[in-house]
Amino acid sequence: MSRYYPAMSSSKVWTRSALAALAFMVAGCAERPRYVVERTVADFQLAPDYRHLKPKQLELGLEHARAMLAGDDGDASVLLSMGGFHLAMGHRDSAEICYARSVDGFETQARSLPPLTTASYGTVRGRADAYVGLGASLASRGEYSGAREAFDRVTGPWLEAYPEARQEKLRLSRYSSGLAWELERKPDRARREYDAALGGSEWTRARYARACAWSAAGQLDSALADFARVARSHAPDRRMAPYHIGRIRELQADTTAALAAYEAFLDAQTAGRLPLLRAANTPSDSTSDRMIAGLERAADLRTRGLYRDAQVRIQRLRTRRAR
Repeated sequence: MSRYYPAMSSSKVWTRSALAALAFMVAGCAERPRYVVERTVADFQLAPDYRHLKPKQLELGLEHARAMLAGDDGDASVLLSMGGFHLAMGHRDSAEICYARSVDGFETQARSLPPLTTASYGTVRGRADAYVGLGASLASRGEYSGAREAFDRVTGPWLEAYPEARQEKLRLSRYSSGLAWELERKPDRARREYDAALGGSEWTRARYARACAWSAAGQLDSALADFARVARSHAPDRRMAPYHIGRIRELQADTTAALAAYEAFLDAQTAGRLPLLRAANTPSDSTSDRMIAGLERAADLRTRGLYRDAQVRIQRLRTRRAR
């Protein structure tokens, strides 16, 4: 990662989210498989620091971060924050540079700090966040192999001393790697990553992603089983699952079941605002606790599109059944 700038050290750790800054790639991937585009905004997150921020506020935040960097006030952590600001503003090249420099800084810190201390714990988590951010920025530029390499390094050797952090970051990195495989249109590889993210536990977000990968690979029975489990959960994705169940039932020529699923999807949307922006069953982590509010409009537009699509499909199925 030092191909950008020499390694930099830091004395102050700010954990800023990098996971799912990849959400900003939505605008540039219209030609990607629809099921990936539909989920990108909902799946990826930015820290609360960037919520409700307008372009001018983002610019001011970036200026403040630059001033802190010039004052040598927490290089690696400030660079991590700058990467988030840049990506939120659509500056993908600058975001990648900031994340790469942040990785170098945290790597240097991790080598110099004693293990199992508060400072070293913050450092290894910051290092993991920086790798996730770097992977997200690379993926947003279409460099999926580089993104996967960064995601693979999220759980590097320093996390081994912190089992709770290691498990948490392992799940997030494998999940991120799965999405990168999906964007390369390789759902089987993506599914294996989601399997690793689940790891025998119940993490509905990964199960929902795996179901989408099963569906894209044509394994409809497996996809249906996973979507059914998601629909029975209390996670936000439960309101999206009926739409996918309807699509599968329609492909299986089960008109009655398809109609019931689409109608359940419509009912879920009219019952209240779709809570796609709250990852209720995300692993507890300050870097992945909620979605940036500025993406709400994009999520709403996507949801309205699926809502209209479900209405059209219901009408078509009813017409077909009446013949």
